[in-house]
Formats: sequence, C-alpha cells, structure tokens
Amino acid sequence: MKLLPLLSCTLPVLLLSGPAMAAVVNFDFNRRLTGSPDNTTNVIPETYVGLGAAPDSAADTHWNSVRRSSSSFVSSGAAINSPILDSAGLSTSINVQIDTDIVGTAAIGHERSVGAQELGASGAYTNLMGDFLQVDANGTDTGAVGTAVGTFSGLTIGGLYDIYFYGQGELYGAAGNSNSGQNSFFAITNGSNGSIIGTGKQTGWDGTSGGNGSLTEGIEYVKFTATADSAGKIYFIWQNVVAGQNVVTDAALDSGGNGSSDYGALNGIQIVSVVPEPSAALLGLLGMAGLFRRRRR
Repeated sequence: MKLLPLLSCTLPVLLLSGPAMAAVVNFDFNRRLTGSPDNTTNVIPETYVGLGAAPDSAADTHWNSVRRSSSSFVSSGAAINSPILDSAGLSTSINVQIDTDIVGTAAIGHERSVGAQELGASGAYTNLMGDFLQVDANGTDTGAVGTAVGTFSGLTIGGLYDIYFYGQGELYGAAGNSNSGQNSFFAITNGSNGSIIGTGKQTGWDGTSGGNGSLTEGIEYVKFTATADSAGKIYFIWQNVVAGQNVVTDAALDSGGNGSSDYGALNGIQIVSVVPEPSAALLGLLGMAGLFRRRRR
C-alpha cells in the first residue's frame, strides 16, 4: 500500500537526472614491436589518444595499445597490452582476442604504410588509422578470403553493446602493388567461427589521397549492436573484401578496377555498453505504478 508514495518520491529525482554516460573501451592496433620492415622508418609507434566515432566525454580519450610481440609476420593471435582500461582510464573487465581461423588460410601481421588513410588533411587520426593489424589471405589476386575470428569477453551477461570496427589500410595500387587495398569486412557471429548474425558490413574509401580528416560510417569504420551471451561474450569475424564472395560489390576497387584484395586492415575497435535512456526507465516505473494502482483498486 505504501509503494505509490515511494514511487512518487522517486520519479522527480529521475526526471531531474541527466542521461547516464555509457562506458567506452577503446583498442588501437599498433605496429608489431620487433621484426618490422619499417622498424626504423615510416613507423607510428604511438597509441592513439583522442575521441573516435563513438559518443564519449571530451575528457575520456584513453585507448589500449594492442601489439604483437612476435618478430614473425605470421601470428596465431594478437597480444593485448595490460592492464586494460576504459576511455576514462578506469579498470575494466572487457577484453578482446583475435586469432586466425584454423580452417581458413589467413595469416595475421601488424603493418604501417605510408599509403595508409587519414595521414593527410588535419592528421588528427594519424595514430589511429596509420597502423593496423592485417589479415592476409595468402594469395595474389586469387579472390581467396582470409578469415580472422575474434571474441569480446568480460561483458555483462545479456548486456547490449555498440561495436565500432575501424578498417582502412594501404590505398589500392600503392607502390605498384595492385592487390594492396585494405578495406575490410566485419560481421557479428553466434560463436567462435560461427554463423553470421544479421548482415556483415564493409569499410570503403573516402576518395581523398591521405584521407579527408574525418571518421565516416561505412568508410573508416562500421558499427554493429550486439548482445553478450550467457558467458558474457560477443563473437565476430574479420575478412579481406572479395566481391562475389563476402560482398556483392567492393566499396574500394583497386587501380585496375578489380573488386578484391588479399589483404584486410583492422586499425581499432571501440565497444560501448548501451545504457537505457532515462525516459525508458521512467516508462518502466510509470508502468509499475499503474499496475500497483490497478491491484489496489
């Protein structure tokens, strides 16, 4: 009988509250630590600091550095520098692990290219977009698809998350290499190397040499919304773009007009916990109030 007065006291407080900020965790994929052909020249060793495409507080600019320590170009995984922090610099349980598909022909390496995107214009995103993790289908314009599988862990069970994948590497045709285009295909799956949930998406090109100084969905990055499973995990795949196989039409043709590349890039990832708007919480409380009122009558 005393629930209505309690709700009436609670509602004004919620009405006056501003929207809650979602937790953002950022990962910047940097060049490998040793053994790089570009170990002493044309490298960007710094981890990006700043805002990405995901909405965040202006002061929350921390990105976690993701590097591979092996000197070998081919790797079975990507190492995460620890401890992992959210964008505000606070400790978080969220992690990401990327491995090559044991069924496919992909190899994983870290690269830095003078032909990478967003190195020109304002240069604001140089440290984010200038270096990247690279998937290699181990072929030369053969149309093969290389698949890397990834897992987010440490998530809230049943929690909803927005995920931003950044995927731009070297410009097609750079340095005379007609298969060097590195836009990428991403998709959320129902398990490690599982079936695609919904529709996959590919990144593209902004048409400006060196980049246009902005982050645009469908160009520098693609965005998904996914729910963590009963183990607090979300799974995804990452592939090179091959027209007629994982996409209908490539969003970035090479210098010869071909619609496929043996390489795909992954510059960074942002994962954001989706927080219900205060209005949604209010609607829920109002519905409860109406239910109690009906029962009281």
